[in-house]
Amino acid sequence: MGLINNYILPVIGKTDVSSVNNHFVEKFYRTLSNMPAVDGANNKKSKGNVSPNTIFEIHKILRSCFRQAVKWGIMEKNPAIDATLPKRNKKKREIWTAEMLMQAIETNSCYIVINKIIERVSVEALDFMDRKDIITIFPTQKRNNTTVVVMKTQKTETSNRKVYIQSHVGKCLKELKAEQDHTKEILGNEYKDYNLVLATTFGMPIGASHVVPR
Repeated sequence: MGLINNYILPVIGKTDVSSVNNHFVEKFYRTLSNMPAVDGANNKKSKGNVSPNTIFEIHKILRSCFRQAVKWGIMEKNPAIDATLPKRNKKKREIWTAEMLMQAIETNSCYIVINKIIERVSVEALDFMDRKDIITIFPTQKRNNTTVVVMKTQKTETSNRKVYIQSHVGKCLKELKAEQDHTKEILGNEYKDYNLVLATTFGMPIGASHVVPR
C-alpha cells in the first residue's frame, strides 16, 4: 500500500487504462528514477531518488494489476511484461558448505521431538479408531458433546521427527515450563498434568486458535 500511495497513485493514478502501453510504463519507470524517494516507515529518512529495487517492487504490483485487467477484458495485453527496468545491483548469496552447515547445527542445538499429536475427533469416530493408538482421551465439560480431544501416536513411525528451533524459541519454552511448574505448585490436585507444552491454566490442551503472538 505504501508503494501504491507514494509512487503509483500520485504519478499515474488518473491515467486512463486505455492509454497505458509498454512505452507508457517504461516512461513511468524513468520518471520514478528521477523522483526523490519517500521517507520510509518509522520516520526513516530516505536518501536520493527512488532506487531500482523499489521500482522493481512497483513493477511487480503493476504487472499483477494489469494481469487482472487482461483477465477482465479491460486490456488486451499486459503492458508491464516486456517493460525495460532500471538495472539492479543484485547481492550474491553465500552458499554454505557442508562444514558450515554442521557448525550451524551444532551451535543451534535446540530441537523438539514430535512423536504425538492432539486432535479433535467425533465421539462416533472413537469406535472405529484403533484404541492402541490413543494415549489420552481428554475430559470435556460440556454435556452431550459430539466431539472429544484425544492425544494419540503418529500414524507412521516415519512421522516421528526432530525439528530444530532457534535458540530464543527454546529459551521461551523453558520459561513456559517454569511458569507451568509454578502453577502446578499453586493449584495442587486441581491441575491436571498431561505433560503438555501448551496448556490452559488447569493443564488442559489448547487449540491453535488460542495461540496468539505477544
